[in-house]
Amino acid sequence: MSKVVRLRSSNNEVFEAAECMITMSKTIRTMINRFQDDQVVIIPLERVDSKTLATVREWCENHVTKSTQKQHQFVEGLDVDVLLHLLNTANYLDMKELGDHMREAIAERAQRKALEEIDPRSFHATVF
Repeated sequence: MSKVVRLRSSNNEVFEAAECMITMSKTIRTMINRFQDDQVVIIPLERVDSKTLATVREWCENHVTKSTQKQHQFVEGLDVDVLLHLLNTANYLDMKELGDHMREAIAERAQRKALEEIDPRSFHATVF
């Protein structure tokens, strides 16, 4: 029997992890390894809400099965707030490909807008 991996969002919704999510996320793989003997693993993702988690799953599945053009269309349909949530989630889950794609999408959007059209509250910077 193979291991079943489920992800619990910050608002307690449980999702079955897609194989592509496990493959792409170093964080999820590390957590799975902590439950070596368990057949069903439920991983709490306290920083990821269910809407974002569902979008990550959809992005991963599209990334594996769809053309580059279809992937671009998927991301184009998302608003900037969603892109930023996905970028934060990519960092949290250590998903390099998702993070790279979101950074590119955000940069493209920023280039298309005049600086005064961009809401500075959307960007979170940490000063060290």
